[in-house]
Amino acid sequence: MLVMPEGNSLVPIVLLGWIPVIFILFALLPGRRAALMAFLGGWMFLPNAGFQLQYFPEYNKATATCVGIFAAALVFDTSRFRKFRLCWIDLFPLVLAVVPFFSSLSNGLGAYDGLSAMTSALAAWVLPYLVGRLYFTDLQGMRELILGFFIAGLVYLPFCLWEMRMSPNLHHHIYGFNPSAFIQAYRGGGYRPVVFMRHGLMTAMFMGMSTLCGCALWFSGAKKTFLNLPIALPVGALALTTLLSRSAGAQALMLAGIGALLFMRYARNPLPVVAVALFVVAYVVIRGGGLWDGQGLIRLADDVFGAERAGSLETRVINENALSAKARQRMLLGWGGWGRNRVKDDLGRDASITDGLWVIIFGTNGAIGITAFLATMLLPAVVLTSRVPPRFWMHPSAAAATVAALICCLWVVDCIPNSMFNPIYMVTAGGLAGFRKVRVFQRQPARNLQRPDGLATANRPA
Repeated sequence: MLVMPEGNSLVPIVLLGWIPVIFILFALLPGRRAALMAFLGGWMFLPNAGFQLQYFPEYNKATATCVGIFAAALVFDTSRFRKFRLCWIDLFPLVLAVVPFFSSLSNGLGAYDGLSAMTSALAAWVLPYLVGRLYFTDLQGMRELILGFFIAGLVYLPFCLWEMRMSPNLHHHIYGFNPSAFIQAYRGGGYRPVVFMRHGLMTAMFMGMSTLCGCALWFSGAKKTFLNLPIALPVGALALTTLLSRSAGAQALMLAGIGALLFMRYARNPLPVVAVALFVVAYVVIRGGGLWDGQGLIRLADDVFGAERAGSLETRVINENALSAKARQRMLLGWGGWGRNRVKDDLGRDASITDGLWVIIFGTNGAIGITAFLATMLLPAVVLTSRVPPRFWMHPSAAAATVAALICCLWVVDCIPNSMFNPIYMVTAGGLAGFRKVRVFQRQPARNLQRPDGLATANRPA
């Protein structure tokens, strides 16, 4: 079954035709660059629809892109698979993918339901993570990923400006339907751009994190110009577009990320990354354990952002309280699928709004699921402090890995109020998870055995 309004034949043509396009990219380009272009291009421009096939996960733009990359890599870049080695940190995304099977069994939903849930989780979490593990686990690979992320934001910029002026209509004009309710795109007397993503919140976050990628390249001196322009100009354009996107959360995270990069540049200390990771863990433990009702956060939002934003946050907090209380009734493995994690009224009708990704995972897959999710996204960022000496985090060759760690942490912060899954962050986490330990030399030895930038990577797996 095609999950979309009927009558638009372009959608299945584009989704099915994307895999041959990926094969062409791999035939013409180096494997890493082909994988990057395929992943970003697919997520940015393919329709938000999919085929639901029996016994298989939904075939949508994420699965089409990941399956296409793996198939093309097997044909054109088999050396990647021969070199691939699992490491201890890969355990967590595997747990994240397997736990839905046991959640289904523990709730009496049966093995078939569990296998279906597990294959969907594998497609959503493990496939993009493995793309990162295959292609972006060294300094050069991470630099290409971050530069690609930055360029992707610049490609999206004119589309965002168009929709700010003309309304979010590109997806509707090309694919025949809106990916989300149109009313949600109107905020503060103007339009919130959506382009070809599922929601304006996802697009704003994408643009904000693309801005941070540009800032890291700029602040570290890794890239001084772009298209013969000072890099400050395109970075400023991205930042301005994010600020005009009418998404307070993405704006706040972008500004916080810029501050963190400046702090790490001058203090030479990874404290912001570690602090954000610890904040997320503390929030989930405290809120998931029912130890805080979140009213203080609502008052803070009222003081900083005004009554409208505070009201939106209050709705999220109230529902989060109810959903986390429901989740604690099945603490370890959660309620499984089919909306069983949601709160019902006396007549059995749905009485909850599930906005935050963390509380959705907690409700469906329990404490094991949410622990695996947090470890998958946050541990690679924190472990980077032992793989790249912190005082060199803003070195021109290491800044891409630094901002990748920061982006992983900030996206998980965004997962507290929102459920805007974007697999590019899983790719980033996968790349960081496979990073090898880097030795930094301030002085070149007499024999030219080191890289010209003074960085050398140890020849042992992480």
